[in-house]
Amino acid sequence: MSRLKMMCGAMTAALALAAGGAARADRGRGERGDHKRGKVAAAQAAKVPLADAIAIAERASGGRVAKIEIDSEHGTSAYEIKAVSNAGRAKLLVDTTTGTVLRNERKSASQQDREALTRLASSRTTLAQAVQVAERQGAGKAVAAGLEDEKEHRDGAKVYEVDVAANGAVQRIWVDMSSGQVVASPSPDQEHEHHDDGEEDDD
Repeated sequence: MSRLKMMCGAMTAALALAAGGAARADRGRGERGDHKRGKVAAAQAAKVPLADAIAIAERASGGRVAKIEIDSEHGTSAYEIKAVSNAGRAKLLVDTTTGTVLRNERKSASQQDREALTRLASSRTTLAQAVQVAERQGAGKAVAAGLEDEKEHRDGAKVYEVDVAANGAVQRIWVDMSSGQVVASPSPDQEHEHHDDGEEDDD
């Protein structure tokens, strides 16, 4: 085989690999985009606001909600919720149409759960109040909310983070846990995945 043919073959293989990687990246972006659009649609269709779902979950669990997110699968949507209390951790599903608690699983509290409970108990602003503040700020409906890792926030403030859907976009809004005031708000067209609290929840 001539050197020219070998070079052409190598270039063809490299281009094929690059095209495959780009296709996978595009597919990944497409799946994330579909997931986000599904959440936005679910939030717009929800008859039970996210703040009300927090209250429902706290009554059902006897704890404080540390994280909540709307999810839509197979044409049905529900709020996925993690609540923490002195008794342990609860994972709940709350129907977005009826407010019915579909699941309420109890587990032992981790050290991280206990730290989250301490932060929630010492806060002057509840998560539900922070959601309402963020929805007014973002002029939309919340799709996710929860405690933010203090190390992640740029000025070290203790904040809630709330993702608000409006006009087809999701905007992340931070609300100070003490004052209940919005402390940061990125551009509405920025895409955000709701920040996990660092713990892999068991199913």
